[in-house]
This record gives sequence, structure tokens and C-alpha cells, in this order.
Amino acid sequence: MSDSFDPTKENTGGQPGVFSATTTKHDTDGNSTSAQCARLLARLRQGPCTTFEAMRQLDVYHCPARVLQLRKRGHHIDTVWTRVVTEANVAHRVGKYILVKEAV
Repeated sequence: MSDSFDPTKENTGGQPGVFSATTTKHDTDGNSTSAQCARLLARLRQGPCTTFEAMRQLDVYHCPARVLQLRKRGHHIDTVWTRVVTEANVAHRVGKYILVKEAV
């Protein structure tokens, strides 16, 4: 059956929702909390990051928890609220995280 669902081909063909250009596959430890914190901290060093960006680009699916862990490690991270619009044209209120000072 040629019309069966193939998750490896979902969102291909330049359609909205294609993220392969901005995401990379992570190693086998990529889902651990320490790996997610490392990715998020590396991203925050480049500039502010929203929860939406963390989910879509970094595979960090509970960004507030990772930010809390980074704060407990001594990093000063501020949160400001912003709105993002998804591919479905729906506005969402999300947190934007700003690395103010890294832990020493």
C-alpha cells in the first residue's frame, strides 16, 4: 500500500514544519537530562532562547525543568514572557530564557 504512513517521510517536500535544516541528530545519550542541559546552555551562550525553540531545535521538551537544573548549578538565567506563532498560525505565550551570568 503506497499511501501508508511513514514517519520518516513526515513533513518533507518544503512544507511548513520541516525542521531538518535547523536540527541535528544527537548521540545515544541525547535524551538524558545532562545532555539536554548541555545543549540548552550552549544555545543560551549564543543568545536568548524560547521554550518553543528549545523543543523544536534542541529536543529539550521540558525546558523549564532544564532551566531550573541549570539555575541550581549556579547559572543566572532570567525568564521573560513572549508570544510565538506556530506553523498552524496559533499564538502561544512562552518563556524566553536569557543567560545573564554563567556559574563559576
